[in-house]
Amino acid sequence: MYSGDDIARIHRVLVYKELGFPLAAIGRILDDPDADARDDLRRQRAQLVERISRCRRWSARSIA
Repeated sequence: MYSGDDIARIHRVLVYKELGFPLAAIGRILDDPDADARDDLRRQRAQLVERISRCRRWSARSIA
């Protein structure tokens, strides 16, 4: 049996994994009481925005 806390943790792991976080980073975020998940999410968002921008540039070049 899983407790409510276990299920909440699994859900958080799945969300972070879907956002592209490596498992080591997810473990750090969830286990380190001093880790700031908001900062990690902001950094991950910036990386994803940059990746999208790069893909769009590549796509525009291949169409041209």
